[in-house]
Amino acid sequence: PAVDRLIGGIRQFTAWLRKDPLHFSEAIAIEMATALLLTEAALDRSVPDAGFSEQVKEAIERLDALSRGEQVEAVDSSPGLEAARRAQEKEALGHVSREILSSLANIEQTLDDFFRDQHKRAPLAQLSGPLHQIEGALSLLGETDAIELVHAAGETIAGFAEDDSPADSAAFEALAHQLSALGFFVQSLQHGKSTLQQFLNSDATPSPAQADEAVVPAQPADAGTAAADEAAPDTGTPVPEGAGVAGIAPEAAELEEIDLKDTGPDDADAMAAASAEETHEDQPPAAPAIPQVADNTRRLMESSDEEIDAELLCIFIEEAYEVLATVAEQLELSRTEPANGECLTAIRRGFHTLKGSGRMVGLHDFGEAAWALEQTLNRWLQLEWPPTSALHHLIDEAHQHFSAWVVQLESGGSQHRDVSALLAEARRLNESDEPAQESAVGQAEPRAPTADAADAADIIETTLDFDLTLSE
Repeated sequence: PAVDRLIGGIRQFTAWLRKDPLHFSEAIAIEMATALLLTEAALDRSVPDAGFSEQVKEAIERLDALSRGEQVEAVDSSPGLEAARRAQEKEALGHVSREILSSLANIEQTLDDFFRDQHKRAPLAQLSGPLHQIEGALSLLGETDAIELVHAAGETIAGFAEDDSPADSAAFEALAHQLSALGFFVQSLQHGKSTLQQFLNSDATPSPAQADEAVVPAQPADAGTAAADEAAPDTGTPVPEGAGVAGIAPEAAELEEIDLKDTGPDDADAMAAASAEETHEDQPPAAPAIPQVADNTRRLMESSDEEIDAELLCIFIEEAYEVLATVAEQLELSRTEPANGECLTAIRRGFHTLKGSGRMVGLHDFGEAAWALEQTLNRWLQLEWPPTSALHHLIDEAHQHFSAWVVQLESGGSQHRDVSALLAEARRLNESDEPAQESAVGQAEPRAPTADAADAADIIETTLDFDLTLSE
């Protein structure tokens, strides 16, 4: 009844103002906004706050006084109004965050094109616009550290645009990490106070080179770093990571959060060996057994669900639902419009986002599974193959698995899930010499890569791995 009286009072006051709009003033605007906030606060709660009826009575009396031309004095805020104002502020913050993430998406796409082909420098000059927009939005939020990061990133990008010499891969990696951290930080603002440094320093895990060293001790300590530094943009095919996510074979990839595309010659050898051990566990080994992984790596692999940061997990789940909804939508569009390559691009970006989000919150299995799907889609897009029923079926199966996985995580279940059959199919499509037409999901897992296949994996495309959380 109190809410009905309030709505009736607002309706009556609005009808009065419509008869003579010249009566409008700042005081009227404030009182109307207050009445609407009070209404919203009441509708957001199943049971109104104590004293709500008195607040409604006072609000209606103040509106009636204004309609009679009387002056009203400012009143102290009530708990209900404060809650409503906080909700409004959160909504405004969400809008600003979405604008920032949208600008970051445009920047990421342009940089991704440049990192794949450094001849595409001209579009870099156009990034000053969205960078300034991000700085302006962050100024509204008072986030000085983030503003400094964006300013520094702008200088780095300007350097790429002006210098015709080949850019250093280390600069690529640093820029990717900074922008990825900024994206996660902006998303976290809607869920509570966070600091940018938390995300910038979130990679306190063994480096890719150290992880490779733990898997294959005979490899030189700096081999992984050297491979990353010497890798050049190529047109080769990325090699998928291990098939069995439950076992988490490729330690190097799962320890990375932001990396220069997860494959190099040494990484490929380690991944092929790890995959061979898993797929032939019931057969006589064809090569010496893989040494035991390092203790710190095993602790990461066996970390319990409680060790996953609750706040970041909440952000991850919310975003994952949005990304998966987009994947489902684009999949249907791709089925009806196979010639529309933008559909596969959007789906690939969705799995890229899931990979980055999963790694950031410590869901290594989830991130590696998404990585495998991303690599398959990367190959089809690079070769400009049209989508087939086999690829559509793979995406559909992946959508179902990841959706169930997110529900499992949201309900407090295990962070692990057996998607080995799905990843085997992703690897099969990725390694195919021509677009596969029929799905093999449910059939026996393909043989592990041979030594020749591992050697062939030396031809790798170097791409920068932005783990931004974008839903496009």
